[in-house]
Amino acid sequence: MAEVTMRYFENIFSSKGVGNLEYIRSGIEVCILDRMNQGLIEKYTKEEIIIALKSMGPTKAFRSDGFSTLFFQKYWHIVGQEVGDFYLDILNEGGPFDGVNMTNIVLIPKVASSTNLKNFCPINLCIPKVHLCQEDLLWIMFY
Repeated sequence: MAEVTMRYFENIFSSKGVGNLEYIRSGIEVCILDRMNQGLIEKYTKEEIIIALKSMGPTKAFRSDGFSTLFFQKYWHIVGQEVGDFYLDILNEGGPFDGVNMTNIVLIPKVASSTNLKNFCPINLCIPKVHLCQEDLLWIMFY
C-alpha cells in the first residue's frame, strides 16, 4: 500500500519538464537593484541561522528521528556549532543534503472511511534541518 501511495503522489507532484522560458522571462521587468543583489549574494552567517531558527514554530513538525524544532532551539548551545556548520556548508558552499532532504507526508482523509487515494489530502511536514535552510533563505530575501 505504501508503494502505491508513493507512486500516486509522486505522479501528481512531479514535473514533466518545462519548455523554453525565454518567452515568459521577456515580459518580466528587472527590479532588483545592485544594492539588493549584493545582499542576496553575500555569504550566510551563523547569526542569520539563529534568527531563522528562533522564528520557526517550536512544535510544527518533527523530523523522522523524533527531534523537533524546539530541540534545536533549546539545545542550540550544545548542537549549534555542528548544525550551524552543516547549514553554512549547504547555503554557502552548495554542500550535499544527503540524508536530510526528505519530507514527511501525512494523508488527511477528506471523507470518512475512504478507500481511494483521491479522497486524501497530503500535508507536507518539513524536516527542521531542511526547513531551517528554507527559512534562512526567505529571511534574507525579505528582511
